[in-house]
Amino acid sequence: MERDSIIDTLKYVLILFVIIGHTLPKFMGGVIFTHLMNGIYLFHMPLFVMLSGYLTHRQPVAKFKDSMLSLLLTLCTFEFISLVLKALVYHTLIPIYQPYWTLWYLFCLILWRIAIQIIPDVVLNKKAVVLTVSIIASIVTPFIPLGYIGSFQRFFTFLPFFMIGYYMNRETMQRLRNINIAVPIITLAFCLTVTASLDQQLPVLKILRGAEHYGQFDENIELVLCSKLLFFVLSLLSSIAIISIIRWTTQFTANEGTKSLTYYLYHGLIIEFVLVPIVHILHIEQSIFVAMAATIICVLICYYLSKSRKLSLLTDPYRNIIKKHKL
Repeated sequence: MERDSIIDTLKYVLILFVIIGHTLPKFMGGVIFTHLMNGIYLFHMPLFVMLSGYLTHRQPVAKFKDSMLSLLLTLCTFEFISLVLKALVYHTLIPIYQPYWTLWYLFCLILWRIAIQIIPDVVLNKKAVVLTVSIIASIVTPFIPLGYIGSFQRFFTFLPFFMIGYYMNRETMQRLRNINIAVPIITLAFCLTVTASLDQQLPVLKILRGAEHYGQFDENIELVLCSKLLFFVLSLLSSIAIISIIRWTTQFTANEGTKSLTYYLYHGLIIEFVLVPIVHILHIEQSIFVAMAATIICVLICYYLSKSRKLSLLTDPYRNIIKKHKL
């Protein structure tokens, strides 16, 4: 697929929201924190996954095997790094049956792309049927008590967003950018307002994370099920609104957007094993200022790490080490 600089800019904007969404819980609390977290979680991973679907396409077998080996080896590398750091810093072990923290996305991306590759065209071409089935699966699978195990629940929770992105094309993106910008801004504001208004009535963040099965909620299943449907619609509307709002680009944001996976892989390590221990050692209390400072520091570190050729070996060891040297 020909590169779209606006899409790269959108990826950069999103990765910043992802970093903010993962930094706030570690360094901030209070009512403002709740509203910010719910607002960010409403769209940041749904849209991130949607863009992953948009950038996914069928590949020749040899190229597909290379891409899957690349993602799989990257996942294993960062799982191992996380395992070692978790043991050294916190003296605990990571459960082997679930990808660690942020790495669930990479694990699910591998499975989603395998599904796209192996599902027959006759099935994939029935867009309405595929989307309907994926939405139903996202609502029904929480009855299976697996939750975090193998990122089972997140795979199905975000599957509809991945498939929606997969069925989008450049023409769709362009039509969204041509809409009067007031429409997506009002839509986004509406979605965020509704989400904020439900803070006291529903476990909004828990639903938006999409990682738990119904048995892990204190509320009755019917309420949670209906809430999942509601937030699916709100997440979809807000995600589409942001696609429509981001219609300009710069050389810097486009370049950084191409390195969004590097930002994603390293930001979790920086937050969990660098910033959190420092704040703990210095006995710094949670506040919005600490959260802002931690976010800025994390982004800056990711920016400089993304420029390191040596660290790029870890980001994609298959292409940079094994394939390059034919090991």
